[in-house]
Amino acid sequence: MAALDTKRERLMEEEWKWGTRPRQRRKCESCGKEFYCRSSEIKRGYGKYCSGKCYGEPKKSPWWTHPEEMERATEEVRIALREGRITKLPCLSCGSESVEAHHQDYLKPLEVMWFCKSHHISWHRMINGF
Repeated sequence: MAALDTKRERLMEEEWKWGTRPRQRRKCESCGKEFYCRSSEIKRGYGKYCSGKCYGEPKKSPWWTHPEEMERATEEVRIALREGRITKLPCLSCGSESVEAHHQDYLKPLEVMWFCKSHHISWHRMINGF
């Protein structure tokens, strides 16, 4: 950290130096801001985000970068289903009739794959590496 510009940061630096409260300097996974976190929180798997706001922000994935295209494609599928231009097919994985559309490319809104809710989630996890 370049300059400790707030009194709170200076106090935390002092505490960290002298060991009154063992803290570690971390970098927020969402915004990149540096912050202090207790060692015990890090051991429990916390200390990844500087604030509740950063913790709650959606993670950037390819579809989130173009939400307008996603909404437009979803609406086109709804209209096409209502007009009978396309029909729902069974889930590609299990054959269930209760399905939702999955777009590989939002610029081709009527080219969809049909998945049940659980297999749609599994597909996204597989694609995004979760």
